[in-house]
Amino acid sequence: MKQWIAAVAFMGAMVGLWVPATDGAIGGLAQPASLSATLSPTYVQPGAQITATSTQPCPQPMQVFWSLGPGSLSGSVQTNTEGSWVVRITAPRTPGAYPFFAYCAFNQGGNAIAMYNQLNFTVVAQNRPPRFTG
Repeated sequence: MKQWIAAVAFMGAMVGLWVPATDGAIGGLAQPASLSATLSPTYVQPGAQITATSTQPCPQPMQVFWSLGPGSLSGSVQTNTEGSWVVRITAPRTPGAYPFFAYCAFNQGGNAIAMYNQLNFTVVAQNRPPRFTG
């Protein structure tokens, strides 16, 4: 009996080596990985082009869903075969600070496989030449 219990304990330990760690799992479900991306430029004129690029790719080819915050401009893009992605957006017309959010998933409304760090950019008021009256 002791040999049987030892064998079961050994097998449990070996299986534990092959099971991926959940790293902060809640209820046995792994939380999405946290990845990084870049945004350029970070200060733009209204209507200017902004480019967000993955620094770390999604774990596999899938969709990247992005938004400029709740109720704002949003969209999705398919990753390249290695999971990298690029999103080009047009800056809003209203000056102010804007967040950019992105996550990897297989479909819209599906579980996020990986989340990207929040990126921020600022839309600055257009420079207008001074008006001279004479």
